[in-house]
Amino acid sequence: MILYKKLLKILTTISILPLFITIKMDPDMWWHLRLGKEILEKNAFINNLTYTCSTYTWINHSWLSDVLMYWIQKTFGLIGISFVFFLITLVGVYFNYKTFEYFLKQQKVRVNLIKRLFFMVISYVILIGFLAIRPQIISFVFISILFNRLIKIYYETLNKKDILGLIILFILWPNLHGGFAIGYALIGFFIVAAIGKLVVYLFNHAEGKDIKKYAIEVRKFVILLLITLPLSLLNPFGLNAWQEVLNNLLNSQNSAYISEWASVNLKQEYGLMIFLMFTAILVLMILNKRVNYLKIALILSFGIFSLSTVRYILVAAPILSILFCLEFLYFYTNFKKEILQDDISKYLKTMFTVIPYLLMLLIISGALVNSITWFKTLHNNETQYDTYPYEAVKFLNEHPEYSKLRILNDYGWGGYLSWVMQDKKWFIDGRMAVWDCEKDSQGSILKDYVEIENLNKNWKEVLNHYNIEVVLMKSSSRLVNVLRQESDWKIVFENNTEVILVKE
Repeated sequence: MILYKKLLKILTTISILPLFITIKMDPDMWWHLRLGKEILEKNAFINNLTYTCSTYTWINHSWLSDVLMYWIQKTFGLIGISFVFFLITLVGVYFNYKTFEYFLKQQKVRVNLIKRLFFMVISYVILIGFLAIRPQIISFVFISILFNRLIKIYYETLNKKDILGLIILFILWPNLHGGFAIGYALIGFFIVAAIGKLVVYLFNHAEGKDIKKYAIEVRKFVILLLITLPLSLLNPFGLNAWQEVLNNLLNSQNSAYISEWASVNLKQEYGLMIFLMFTAILVLMILNKRVNYLKIALILSFGIFSLSTVRYILVAAPILSILFCLEFLYFYTNFKKEILQDDISKYLKTMFTVIPYLLMLLIISGALVNSITWFKTLHNNETQYDTYPYEAVKFLNEHPEYSKLRILNDYGWGGYLSWVMQDKKWFIDGRMAVWDCEKDSQGSILKDYVEIENLNKNWKEVLNHYNIEVVLMKSSSRLVNVLRQESDWKIVFENNTEVILVKE
């Protein structure tokens, strides 16, 4: 009987995992594949794939991810690379769950199947907008691993196993994704938390007999930072990797022009959900009457952090999911104890017992549907047809007289075009948001692109500055709608989503 129950728990847990399988092809995935190919086959770190910004030296801080992504795609195809990122995501969810479980065990709370599935569902709700084939997922995993280890170090001790594990992590991270900077910020947070703990102790105990104990807690995180910080230089670009990362984090162009770098919009469902979850954690902490300074500092820091920029939600996801589940389950358990008294109706007692299992069946059904959709989509190669200019590329390949000209491409299509037409250079792709280019009209290629696409005051001058002869854009583009009326531009290809115009 015991073996049967364990087997049922394992099968139930496995059945929900396909929720995290991704069918989304991130626009940047394509230029990651292209650059991985150049590095692996030609040993070439290409600065750009465009005819613009030819003088800019770009630091590819995710070069190792690019190589691995290209090799997987070449060996197993898109379905293989999608499955690998599914497994990578599960690693992050697993370490977040182990941290969640660690907190529960500290409180001497039994971890059962319902609690485990509840945590996985909340994790999915937070991650759903970011599940895609993108190196940023790797940073999510490393943050999850790092947070798990730092929590144990905070409450226990720093041992050789922890040091060795984090050394390996910080050797890999700066070569896989620029999110490694957040890892050091997280260590810095625990240094501040340990110092805060020391200050509170000194304030409450004037004699400070145990000051050495609290000083050791500060020292172990400082040692960890000093050991791991030099490891960030073990990449092909050295200190320049930091410069590239900080440029992306601090440059105002990202937040001004890229939706993922913009502040969370509460009018959108996803932004509202994150705001409500952040607020719910604070409210639940108050209702539960449990003061834990570390948890309060975590939710205030990373909650506000996640609301500041959409992109940072993925960074804060481990902390948000863990804290919400901990506070909600504590509140729910106490609430159920108060409601389910001896004189309560059997119907209400049955409802509290049955509803979690009904929800579990619903979630498992959703996971099954998601896995079927994933396989069907990738098997039929539908992502290229639905999201990218597959037919327009086919037309350009059949008409080299147009493909040889200077083409203005849609920003979101730049990576895909550099992958499917590798003998051609394009106007812009997803790497170039903060590139300052010496010979451009406004010093930034993205500003020039926005000037043209939004039909700002000088859009014609900028278009002529780059000697644009062909426009490949979405049919809904404002620029396309205006050029349709221009006598010196003609449409040579058009379908429901893509348009190619040529200057006569």
